[in-house]
Amino acid sequence: MYWLSMRNSIGSRDGSVSCNVGDGCTEGNVTTCGGDPTETGYQCVDDKCNCTTDYYDSSGVCTAKLGFNGTCNSTTGCLGNLTCSSDTDGICGCDNTHYLGGENNCLQKPGFNGTCTNITGCLGNLTCSSVTDGKCGCDHTHYHDGNNNCITKPGFNGTCNSTTGCLGNLTCLSNSKCGCDDTYYHDGNNTCVQKFNGNCNNTNGCLGNLTCSSDTNGTCGCNNTHYHGGNNTCVQKQGFNGTCTSNTGCLGNLTCSTDGKCGCDNTYYHVGNGNCLPNFLKEINTRATRGTE
Repeated sequence: MYWLSMRNSIGSRDGSVSCNVGDGCTEGNVTTCGGDPTETGYQCVDDKCNCTTDYYDSSGVCTAKLGFNGTCNSTTGCLGNLTCSSDTDGICGCDNTHYLGGENNCLQKPGFNGTCTNITGCLGNLTCSSVTDGKCGCDHTHYHDGNNNCITKPGFNGTCNSTTGCLGNLTCLSNSKCGCDDTYYHDGNNTCVQKFNGNCNNTNGCLGNLTCSSDTNGTCGCNNTHYHGGNNTCVQKQGFNGTCTSNTGCLGNLTCSTDGKCGCDNTYYHVGNGNCLPNFLKEINTRATRGTE
């Protein structure tokens, strides 16, 4: 009777498992624990039946662990260092700080400035700059908080410091607010636009219809057919006999007369296109013309 009891508790001769984890067994003789461990998941250690590495104790029965995407109820039911997403009807996988780096193997995601790919991803809400051999970081609208998180930069009039920076081309002013310096004007969309005579280039434009004098290190102003009419606006200069209030409102070297008309003074004559030439040139040209007739 004792032999029958032992036989029923440790397993049958055909290798089928009939024992439970923790039952007694003969050290080194796995058949006393139900058969071949590669088939049954049992092993005999310290005269006790227990489970091999790829099996786990499920209510006293050695049950095969599952790999990536396998259904689980606890992390003990997952292979490698996979974790179970839920205590009921979970999935074996990697948590949000790890990525699948091999068969049933979760590896730590890279942090800020770490090398990354589209497979590794990045910690927190950092983004990878390239699908291959990129760097984990934040895009130009966010700043790194020092803890692998990207935080939205403050906009116009938002509180800022050297770490947060500011959206667009806003600068962090001495009052710790995002804004524009004296040579810029805020356009309402977190962008500072150059005022008249402000520095500019082909990236930072000018306010109103002002134009930049150069693609690099230019100045916001008006071209030679316009004049600055105030409020960062260029106004078309007037041609001969056009209405004016000052010489700056006349094309070429025309001048504004006392009666508010663009023209030439008494010592000059108009030759067209807003140009005045000295009267003596007119006499020379007249003589030259007569000489050729």
